Amino acid sequence: MNYYPSVKEFLEFRTVSFVSCTMSDPDTSALSMDELRVEIGRLHQELTETNQEKVRAAEYGLAVLEERNNLESHIEELETNLHALRTELDQAKEVCIAFVLTILFRNQVLNCPSP
Repeated sequence: MNYYPSVKEFLEFRTVSFVSCTMSDPDTSALSMDELRVEIGRLHQELTETNQEKVRAAEYGLAVLEERNNLESHIEELETNLHALRTELDQAKEVCIAFVLTILFRNQVLNCPSP
């Protein structure tokens, strides 16, 4: 959420806040232009660092989302393979059962006593 419409307004707000706090302190005299420039430079550096951190966080978030999508695709592929293997296993079981029944039937027919 952006509370400051522009960098300039942000720096002005922070400088005015800084000057107000400093001026309200009776032990501190008015700030010189050099002190204000130093404070503006510090604030600008802080803002730059904060923006860089936001960019790094956004890049990391995108990398995490990309990895998540890759993992979801891999899971989907594995589930498809699992379904295919289960189907193949069921078919193999049916073939084995049919083979065993055929052998049993042949043994019974061959071993039956003659009438």
